[in-house]
Amino acid sequence: MENMRQLEGTDHLPRRRKPYPTREERLASAEAEIAHLTQLNRQRQALIDRTERVLQERKSALEKSTAALERAKCKRNRLQAAIARGEVTPATPEELRARRQAALAKARAARQAEQEKYRALLAALQAQGKSLDDVLGSVRAVANSPDGPK
Repeated sequence: MENMRQLEGTDHLPRRRKPYPTREERLASAEAEIAHLTQLNRQRQALIDRTERVLQERKSALEKSTAALERAKCKRNRLQAAIARGEVTPATPEELRARRQAALAKARAARQAEQEKYRALLAALQAQGKSLDDVLGSVRAVANSPDGPK
C-alpha cells in the first residue's frame, strides 16, 4: 500500500520541459547533420558506382554468352542439315587413326621430296666445282649491291 501512496503523490508534480537550444547549439546540430548527410551521400554514391560497374560487367558477360549461344545454335543447325543431307558420318577411332597416318605419310613424302631437291642442287654445284658457301656469297653480293636484287 505504501507504494501506491508514493505513486499517488507524484501525480501532482509538474513535468519539466526540455530547454530550447541556443543558437550556437542549433548551429552545431545543423553542422553535425550536414557532415553526417554528406558522408552518407558519399557512401551511397560509391555504392551506386560500384553497382553500376558490376552491372556493366554482367551486361558484357551476358552479351558474350548470348553470342556464344547463337554460334552454338548455328553450328548445331549446320550439323543437323549436313546429317539430313547425308554428308556427315561420324568417324570411328580406326578411321581417325587411318586419316592421321595418311596425313603424316603425306608430310613425310613432302619432306623427302624437299631433301631430294636439296641433294640434287648440291650435286649440281659439286659438278660445276662450286661449294654452297660460294653460291651463298654470290647471292648475298647481289642482294647487297646498290642495284639490289632483280
